Amino acid sequence: MKRILLLLAILCSLTAFAQMPKLKPELLKGYDVKINDLSASMLEYDGGYKDFYADEATLTTYKGSNSTTDPNALKGRTFKVADITSSTGYMATYYKFKLEGNGETVYYKISKRV
Repeated sequence: MKRILLLLAILCSLTAFAQMPKLKPELLKGYDVKINDLSASMLEYDGGYKDFYADEATLTTYKGSNSTTDPNALKGRTFKVADITSSTGYMATYYKFKLEGNGETVYYKISKRV
């Protein structure tokens, strides 16, 4: 009986671990994501959201300047993750999320160290 319970506990933890989008961002494709509000300290130091872009090449910051998006442009909005692409660079893997919502497309780029 103890072995069965131990086996079930291990299987449950492995299943939960395998579905964490932070470890495997591809799992978010097709899901709705909500942009969280920034804390007062984040607003003070960063001035807005980072790594949101208006174009697929991730060259133009979405509704902002100096690589920072205006906090009111994204605050509380919900997007559907339409596509996720990845590329590997030196010591990191880069993920680009294509977010769609309210007839608008926004791109978000993150990196994950290898």
